[in-house]
Amino acid sequence: MSERRDLAALLKELKKVQPELCAEFESCLESQGEVRPELDQRLDQQRKEISGLRAELKHSEKMRNELVSICAHDLKSPVNTVISFVEILKSGGLRPQEIENIYDRLDRSARHMWALVHDILDTSHLESGQINLQTEPLLLSNLCKEALEQASEGLSQKDIQSQMLVEPGELKVNFDHKKGLQILANLLSNAIKFTPRGGNVDIRVQSSPHRTRVEVKDSGQGIPAPELSAIFEKFKQTSTRSTEGEKGSGLGLSIVKQLVDLHKGTVEVESEVGKGTAFIIEFPVAESPKLLKLFRGK
Repeated sequence: MSERRDLAALLKELKKVQPELCAEFESCLESQGEVRPELDQRLDQQRKEISGLRAELKHSEKMRNELVSICAHDLKSPVNTVISFVEILKSGGLRPQEIENIYDRLDRSARHMWALVHDILDTSHLESGQINLQTEPLLLSNLCKEALEQASEGLSQKDIQSQMLVEPGELKVNFDHKKGLQILANLLSNAIKFTPRGGNVDIRVQSSPHRTRVEVKDSGQGIPAPELSAIFEKFKQTSTRSTEGEKGSGLGLSIVKQLVDLHKGTVEVESEVGKGTAFIIEFPVAESPKLLKLFRGK
C-alpha cells in the first residue's frame, strides 16, 4: 500500500512539472493492465500444452518399456523352443513320427512369433497415427466368410463348429478390406482360444437403416464381469486361461478397438462365465438413399 501511495504522490508532482510525460506514463500503465490478462492466459495455455506433452512422453515411455518387456519375455520362449528342436533334429536318430511332432512344434512356435511381431508393429503404427485406411463400400458378410475360411484350420484343430447367419436386408459399409479382415481375424482367434474342444463359434450379421452389426459369439469359458471394463486395454489379459495353452500378446483386442474406432464404429462385449462371450461391432452404413428406401419398404 505504501508503494502505491508513493507512486500516486509522484504522479501528482509529475503532473505539475511534466504533464505530457505524465500522460504518457499513465497510458503505459493502462496498456499494461489491458495486456496482462492476455499474457497470463497465454502462459496458462502454454503450461497446459507442456503438461500434455509431458503426459504423452510418459505414456510413450511406458509403451516402449512394455513392448520391450514383451519382446524379451514372450519371444524368449518360442525362440528357445526353436533352438532346442533344431539341435535335436541335427543330432539325428529320430523316428519319422518324432520328426513330424517336432515340425509341428516348430510351426506353432514360428506362427506365435510372427503373430506377436505383427501385433507389436500394428500397435506401434496405430499409436503413431501411421495407419491409412483405403475404404470402399462392401458387405461385411463377405468379409466374415473370408475370415471364417482363414480361421478354418484353427476351428478344425479343436473340432469347433461354426456357422454364419446373415439376416435379409444387409447394407454396405465403407470399410478397409484388409483392416476389416484383421478385426474379424482377431475376434475369431480370441474366440477359438477360449472355446473348449467341440464348442461353437458363430457369426451373425444384421443391418438397421443406419448401422450394420456383426456379432462373433462363442460357447467358451466366459469372462468375469469385473474384468470386462478393461478388456480392450493394451496388455490386459483376463484371469480366464486359453483351453489348450494357446498364447497371445495381450494386444489383439486393443488393436480391434482402435481399428473399429478408425472406421467410426463401436465395439462391445457381453459375457457370462461358463456360458461364453459375444463381441458386437457396429458400423454406419454407406450412404445409399435407394437402398435405404428399399430397406424401409418405401
